[in-house]
Formats: sequence, C-alpha cells, structure tokens
Amino acid sequence: MSHLDGLALAEKIRNSEVTPTKLIEEAFKKLSQKIRHLILSLPHVFQKR
Repeated sequence: MSHLDGLALAEKIRNSEVTPTKLIEEAFKKLSQKIRHLILSLPHVFQKR
C-alpha cells in the first residue's frame, strides 16, 4: 500500500464513507484470498520438484 493510498483511506474515513471496521473486513478478505491462493498453488510447486 502506497502513501497515497493511505491518504485516500484517511480521507474516506474522515468523510465516514468507510468505517475502520469495513476497512478491516476488506483487508481480511484480501488476505484470506491470498492465503487460499497460496494453499491452492502449493501442490503445483511441490510437483515441479
């Protein structure tokens, strides 16, 4: 996340378009998607060896 993204987020929070809870939920969703992707790609990595 770049500094500009952070500023945009801070501005959204100030304008209360986005609540901190929503931000956490979004971040958690993205994180769980990445984790799921990693888990799904693990067998593929091991097959290459």
